[in-house]
Amino acid sequence: MKTKSTKGKQLAQLTVLFALTLGLGACGGDDDTPAAATPPSASTPPASPAPPAAGTPAPPAAGTPAPPASGTPAPPAAGTPAPPAAGTPAPPAAGTPAPPAAGTPTPPPTTPAPPPAAGTPVPPAAAWQAPQLLENSDDFNVRSRQLVAVNSRGDAIALWEQSDGTPDGSTFKVFSRRYQPATGWQTAVVVPGLTLSSSTAAAQGRVFLDDAGVATWIRPNMETRRNTVATGWSAAFSPPNLRFTQELTSAVIDVGGNISVLRSGSDVESAALPVGGQWGTWTRVDNGGSSVAQRAALALSSNGSSLAVWRESNPGDNNYSMKAARFTTAGGWGVPVSIETLFTNVDPDNNPAVAIDAQGNGIAMWLQNRTVHYNIYRADTGWQGAVEVTGQTSSVGSARIQLAMTPDGRAVAAWSGGALAALSSMQYNPATGWTAPVVVDTYNINRTLQMDSNGQAVLVYSPNLVATLNFDLVSRRLTLGGQWSASTPVETGAGSVGNDPDFAMNAAGQGVVVWNQNDVANTGARVSLWSAVLR
Repeated sequence: MKTKSTKGKQLAQLTVLFALTLGLGACGGDDDTPAAATPPSASTPPASPAPPAAGTPAPPAAGTPAPPASGTPAPPAAGTPAPPAAGTPAPPAAGTPAPPAAGTPTPPPTTPAPPPAAGTPVPPAAAWQAPQLLENSDDFNVRSRQLVAVNSRGDAIALWEQSDGTPDGSTFKVFSRRYQPATGWQTAVVVPGLTLSSSTAAAQGRVFLDDAGVATWIRPNMETRRNTVATGWSAAFSPPNLRFTQELTSAVIDVGGNISVLRSGSDVESAALPVGGQWGTWTRVDNGGSSVAQRAALALSSNGSSLAVWRESNPGDNNYSMKAARFTTAGGWGVPVSIETLFTNVDPDNNPAVAIDAQGNGIAMWLQNRTVHYNIYRADTGWQGAVEVTGQTSSVGSARIQLAMTPDGRAVAAWSGGALAALSSMQYNPATGWTAPVVVDTYNINRTLQMDSNGQAVLVYSPNLVATLNFDLVSRRLTLGGQWSASTPVETGAGSVGNDPDFAMNAAGQGVVVWNQNDVANTGARVSLWSAVLR
């Protein structure tokens, strides 16, 4: 039996599960903490309205406009100018600022959406389901890396590395397993053609699952495989003109299932993998000549535009600067620009983060001189200028900045900084800018941040381990405009959670997290693979 050295872990105390408050910008309670989820009570209204009481006027016939609700202004009297034709924007109310000029992106609303009408049932927020074991080999440990992807229907696929004893326990294979909400986890299958030594890690890169059920796994060396339920895993195929100095550093999938990637290391180049097709040719994104361009990150808007950011060596000194370029369907990749002007070094141990909204506005964040910085991109005016986040100097090797944005341009960021590895966060609203940073937890590792389209964010991470020398896995939630909830255990196992749990979530807030964990506390007797579903 193979063993694995353990790390320290703290058993998470069970806390009350806080549910996400539904609705754009809606917050629960005076302290903006989401209210706890409760099942509908016996008094919850039925799905269909009750018949009117005796004497109540009959409802209008099908297709007849409903009368105004109580308190709704009466229709205009005769002689009052007719309302605008269908499709014509209504004039602003008195005192409302004039709309922006033609061609200016419309900013998102700055006030929360109204609450549902009285008597309207509110569906329960997504909740973590009980953890499930994804493999049942009692003889061979799961290795430390795993990948997971979720599509818009809530289907998922997970990949991990493990030996099955063939030809011996020193060789590892990659396994995959699919999840469907109606039937749960399906039987695990082996990805063919990958038998690896104990010194080679294979389950890396990115995996995607589109709405047609096609999974695509891209390894760091760009080796690509597709999987369907009917046909299994395909043979490996790769983009043209592979270079050993370049590897996958960022990848995104659009709503149609088309995948765009960046590779970097010496240059930054982009390529696309269309649904059911083959890799296209590489396009140069940077124009740094012989400068080293690395750690590129990519964000894709639903309007077809993209933002890429990367770290690029300066020709005149030993430091690196932050560069960015924009892609449009009409003009392709634009000329790269510097998005900071300091003479200090952009950190070599941290990947930058970038996010973009449905109008093409975006945010870039990075670590420079051990301090968090950001720059905001507006589709109409460009980059607004780099800003240092005061007091957010990282004292650890990696800040692991993560950034998520809603289609309407609101965002949340999280990173490790301050004393030890404190988990810090701040929120962004296009109308008001960034909030002040807050400390979410005094310690964290293995952090993943996801957010749905309504602005409800979820953090999954391992907190401090002072009490038990074992790492747990916990979750916190945030409705933008509110506060992070207390932590909720994702797992309650006795053993320590390993490195690099992977968490994916779709725009509807349905997610899956997979992780490896020792079976017994404070020992390396066995490392198993677990999952938990958020729905």
